[in-house]
Amino acid sequence: MKKLLASVILLGASIAAQASPINVSFAFTNVATGSFTYDSSLDGTLIDYSDLSAFNLTFHGATTSSYDLAFINSGNFAAWHYLNFNSATDSFLMNNIAGYPTTMAAIKNNFGQGFFVRDDGKYIVDYAGGGTQSYQALQISVDRATPPNDVPLPATPLLTAIGLAALALARRRKA
Repeated sequence: MKKLLASVILLGASIAAQASPINVSFAFTNVATGSFTYDSSLDGTLIDYSDLSAFNLTFHGATTSSYDLAFINSGNFAAWHYLNFNSATDSFLMNNIAGYPTTMAAIKNNFGQGFFVRDDGKYIVDYAGGGTQSYQALQISVDRATPPNDVPLPATPLLTAIGLAALALARRRKA
C-alpha cells in the first residue's frame, strides 16, 4: 500500500514539474517581426528549428509574406536551413552559409520561397516576392514567465481519486 501511495505522489510531482514554454520575440527594425517557442527544459542550450514548438516570421512594408513552423518543417531546404539561438545568452549565433554570414535562413531549393538574414550588410531577403530589405537593428525579447494554469491537468482528478482510494484502503486494513 505504501508503494502505491508513493507512486501516486511521484506521478503527481512529475506532472507538476513538467517544463513550460519559453517564448522568444524578435524584430528586424521596420522590416519583419517574428517569434518562436521552445520547451524550458532546453533553456541554457543552443536551440535550432528542430527544438521549436512554434515559429513565425512576418514581413512588413514592401511585402507581407509570412512563414511558420509548417513551412520550416516542409520541403527540401538543403544547406539553406539555419537557426541557432543561444538560450543562455538570448542571442542568435551567426553561421557562414555559402560564404554569407547568416543569422537565420529557410530557403526552398528553387529560391521561390523562404527568407535569408545576412549579418554583414544587415538585410533580409524574402524570396516570396519581397526582395531585399535593409534593417538597422535586431531586437530580441524573451518571456520565461510561467503562464498561470487555471485549468486542472486532465490527470489531476484521476490522481486525486487514486490517492483517496489508497488512503481509504489503508484505513480499512488497519481496522
